[in-house]
Amino acid sequence: MKTSRYFLTCFFLSFFFLRPSFADDFYGIEPGRSSKTDVEKMLGQATQSAPLGEWEEYRGANYDAEKIVAHYQLNNATVEKIDIYPSVSSGEADYHQWLSLDDSGEVTKAADGSRLKIYRARGIMLKFSGPAETDPIQMITHFPAPGRTAVQAATPAVTSFPPQSSGRKYLGVEIQYDNGSIHVVGIHPGSPAERGGLAVGDRILGSGAMRFQSNAEFVAALQRLPVNYPVQFFIQRNGKVLEFRIPLELRSEAEIQAIGEQQRQIRETKEQETQAEAQRRRQNVADSIAKVVAVINEQVIQKMDD
Repeated sequence: MKTSRYFLTCFFLSFFFLRPSFADDFYGIEPGRSSKTDVEKMLGQATQSAPLGEWEEYRGANYDAEKIVAHYQLNNATVEKIDIYPSVSSGEADYHQWLSLDDSGEVTKAADGSRLKIYRARGIMLKFSGPAETDPIQMITHFPAPGRTAVQAATPAVTSFPPQSSGRKYLGVEIQYDNGSIHVVGIHPGSPAERGGLAVGDRILGSGAMRFQSNAEFVAALQRLPVNYPVQFFIQRNGKVLEFRIPLELRSEAEIQAIGEQQRQIRETKEQETQAEAQRRRQNVADSIAKVVAVINEQVIQKMDD
């Protein structure tokens, strides 16, 4: 199959790298302590607000967020809580270290059925995009935690949520969209896909609550999935729908380039071998025909001599 027919995707997608920080000072804004003036120093002027000013929405592009919403106490304009909507969401495990969380969060559900996990001691609530713990995080709410001393609002140590790394996500499959389906046409040796049990010929239906109608949808969806955490994939194989849980990996740019070059060379070698084999077969046929023709000519000449 020609290389041009492949949609080669190793899924070296952007991933958010985690490093220790403190939830008490959230972008330099602490709910229960900071004022509306502090918020505007950090985030600029609001883009939308409630009629009575109980909440205001701010641009979050400089913080890798779709938007940031601050809720205020009406009597003194103190921050009551702040909601962060990450532009590229990740899984719960990806936020534990950065937000200094542990596993003691209280699990409940939102009105829309999405999973909520509340860490009251840290003043953090994670809202998932769906009901499962493997669904990406849709929103992070920071609220006052008990027993803290006052802190002065300051410039945050980082301006991304969490800080980005140079690595990217990696699944290790090559896909091709054909007749309304995403088909696996290649599996990289030693990749998460190979270890997780995916195979050439599998049809990728979706991940969690997400369904895919194109290669682009699949790639975009993987940008929102966590790394080093079992990601749920639904696969159709031999007429049956199977469920796989495969942790994506973080690979460096150097590894990405090496894998891409290796796979390109493998495909080119296979194509060359296929072309060489086809040429040998054509030559064998031509040689056989030539031998038959030579025998026939020899017989004709003998009859003419007789």
